Formats: sequence, structure tokens, C-alpha cells
Amino acid sequence: MTWFELVELTDRHAVYDYYPDKDMSDRGRLSFNRDDGTWSVEERARADRFSSYSNHLGHRLEELNKSGEFQQSGYVAWC
Repeated sequence: MTWFELVELTDRHAVYDYYPDKDMSDRGRLSFNRDDGTWSVEERARADRFSSYSNHLGHRLEELNKSGEFQQSGYVAWC
């Protein structure tokens, strides 16, 4: 599970901090380009060694971009 919080939202991009397993002492940051749907990790959380947490968040942001409604905060969970 990854907890995420919106840092910045403009017409062109969305920036989120993410916290693997909701560990608020382990922050990463992901930037999403709303124009072309690409995203990149600006700062990787320590627990995100294999990009699993950031990848799941990136895919969630792709979905949010389609709807045009970006959440202030939330989580992504997977099995």
C-alpha cells in the first residue's frame, strides 16, 4: 500500500508525495505530466528500491488524469 498527498496541481502537471506502507518518515515524490500522461520519480522513498510503490501510484495518476479529478490524498493498495 502507498499513501499519497497532493503537493502541487497545475494545468500541466501534478506533484505528489508518497509514503510506502504509510510510513510518514519515508517520503518519495512523483511528478505527473498531465499533457502527455507520463510520470517520473523526482525522489525515491527508501522502501521503493524496486519502484513498486511509485509504479502503482503512477498508474493511479494515469486513471485520475483521464477523469480530470486529482485527489488531495489517498492510497493505492494491491495484492
